[in-house]
Amino acid sequence: MKWSEIFQKYGVKPSKQLGQNFLIDDACAEKIVNALDVKPEETVIEIGPGCGALTHVLEKRAKKVIAIDADRYMCHIIESEFPAVTVINESILDVALSVWVPEGEKIKVIGNVPYYITNKILFHVLAFREHVSRMVVTMQKEVADRVRAEPGSKVYGRLSVGMQAFSRVQKISDLKAGSFFPQPDVISTALSFDIARNIPDDMDDATFLAVVACLFQERRKTIHNRLAKYNDLGKEYAGVVLNRAGVDPKSRAEQLSIDQFVDIVKAL
Repeated sequence: MKWSEIFQKYGVKPSKQLGQNFLIDDACAEKIVNALDVKPEETVIEIGPGCGALTHVLEKRAKKVIAIDADRYMCHIIESEFPAVTVINESILDVALSVWVPEGEKIKVIGNVPYYITNKILFHVLAFREHVSRMVVTMQKEVADRVRAEPGSKVYGRLSVGMQAFSRVQKISDLKAGSFFPQPDVISTALSFDIARNIPDDMDDATFLAVVACLFQERRKTIHNRLAKYNDLGKEYAGVVLNRAGVDPKSRAEQLSIDQFVDIVKAL
């Protein structure tokens, strides 16, 4: 599409407050949507459609496209340019994705998300993982590196464990700044997430995520000290739990694999 004409037609002025950097590279849009692997019978939720670079590709492939954007004027543009698309003028963080899932089916999720709330968006979608089969998200490269980080890395943390515990993460590609308007000051990366459970089926997800979050607080402290603060366990019982789990109490959270986090939760 001729994005300069769209911008001129609607007088588009990207909002810094909303973290708007609109994708304008049609080749990148095709590549990103290809990674979502949309089938003709499927429903897709698009987060932050902007002026419609991904929407333009999606509407030709999916049975139904639901575009969610907090910016009322962007919603107006999508409604005007893509009348077959369902538009919701809300923050994605306020939308229960399960409401839009056809009975007996799963949806796919895609988006070029605002960098400043990427973590919240990823965990929000993850909360509806039983209704989602795949997600493709373009984010700041720094955040993508944290998502994909492995134990021992300085950027390995709660986000890494949370996303890898419930999905298979793959890098699609980096996107140059010129692929967006206005050009961001950072490199962007598109990742795909195949929703898959990588912790035991009988484990309580909320407990697992709460323990992970607790252990990653105050990263310089040992997991013994951190676990002692989980539900006020105290150091004595925290030591017993770590001994049962076979985990060195002097280690730190960034050194632990997902399996070791699982062992700690089991021991609790």
